[in-house]
Amino acid sequence: MRKILPLLLILLLAACEKEHSFPTEDSGRIYVYALMSDGGRSTVSIGISQPLGSTGQRPDPHSVNVRLEADGKPVRLTLDSELSSEEILTYYTEDEFRSGQTLTLHATASGLNPAESEIIIPEEITDVRITKGEIDSFKESDSHSSSDYMRTLWEFGITIYEEAKAGDAYAVQILKKKMYELIGDVYRPEDYESKMGLVEIDDLYVSSNVSSEHGSVTSVGSETIIRFDGGETKIENIVYDNVRTYLTACVNPSRKRMVDSSYNPISNQNYSVYEYYEYKIKVYRLADEMYSYIRARQTAENHEIPIHLGFTPATYTYTNVIGGIGVFGAVAEYETDWTIYE
Repeated sequence: MRKILPLLLILLLAACEKEHSFPTEDSGRIYVYALMSDGGRSTVSIGISQPLGSTGQRPDPHSVNVRLEADGKPVRLTLDSELSSEEILTYYTEDEFRSGQTLTLHATASGLNPAESEIIIPEEITDVRITKGEIDSFKESDSHSSSDYMRTLWEFGITIYEEAKAGDAYAVQILKKKMYELIGDVYRPEDYESKMGLVEIDDLYVSSNVSSEHGSVTSVGSETIIRFDGGETKIENIVYDNVRTYLTACVNPSRKRMVDSSYNPISNQNYSVYEYYEYKIKVYRLADEMYSYIRARQTAENHEIPIHLGFTPATYTYTNVIGGIGVFGAVAEYETDWTIYE
């Protein structure tokens, strides 16, 4: 579950946007990818960028000293050995941050410019209602075929009961967890228990590249990002008015099914195994910095440039890390309980 949002996950407003050129000097810069949340676990990833063509010794991220503060008070960071690598170290904190809190990140290393950044935790999301329906949709049968086929999707309607303000940015994410129901004395139950847990979703359907005078909706991986630019408008399945913000996300249904019905030779009993899925829906309000970073990243990755003709591939152009590179971002999040849908 921790990997869901390297966000992310997920997951940008440019009112206070700062853009910096990427470094070209031989010494490199401190790289930061940090996502702070009011929903519990937050992560900070640290590395050292190497200039293009560098042939020196690989920089050691352990040489970087990292300090995180919340309203001027130190926040304890713990190294996550499972998510860390030789190039990137990932730290986490279980501290719960609150709306309006100012967080400051400092990173220093010998021979490198210090890297600093400051963000504010967005306003919390408190009043959300989620409904489920079904819709029919066409989807390409595979990447090598132009033929489409019809399938029925689960459509989740997500209503945020608050007035959308100019510059608001939201994201929605659907998490999916595989489970098994064991009936009777199952032979080798550990075979099924080992397969339970969070799974990657490759069947999340969202509108993309839809825009109007007042707002836009963009698909980024498994997340839908909605930015509100003021005014009352309706953009396909996105509705803004004076009292609510409404959006939808769809997934391919995974209904409960029997995957095994057999005989246990040890206990001399029959047994059955059913596979089913639980879903969790998460709604995010994105801080300006996170929105700007993801939009810059998406522009770089989705912009088709004919590299074979000698053009330089697109690069990310947004960073809010002064003296370094990367992003120090924040979200406020709302999540449902794990739920079974039939």
